[in-house]
Amino acid sequence: MPGVKYGLVSACFVVFTLAITDFGAPKAIGGKFSVMATEIYNQVSGQQNFSMGATVSVVLLVPAVIAFLVDRLVQRRQYALVTSSSKPLVPERHPGRTGAVSSTAGSSPASSPPSTR
Repeated sequence: MPGVKYGLVSACFVVFTLAITDFGAPKAIGGKFSVMATEIYNQVSGQQNFSMGATVSVVLLVPAVIAFLVDRLVQRRQYALVTSSSKPLVPERHPGRTGAVSSTAGSSPASSPPSTR
């Protein structure tokens, strides 16, 4: 269960980044309700106020970049959690058992040729 918390935190930051920078859903559902992405669009396209559009863009960019960096940090910790304990399986060699198994396998009735009657 400890590995689940990194996945949940990462999912929360991905959803936050998508929600804060979304344009379509607030425009279609919100109507007159203004969010930062639609405000940037209104400032640049509607009012030709590029300086205000750039300012709002930077204000929108700051939390999006912070969420992205925190998500990357969480992904590194999750990767370290997964890779630190994984070890390749190396079969143990038992010379005495291998010889005993080979000699008993050769004398078993299943390995002998069928008798013709």
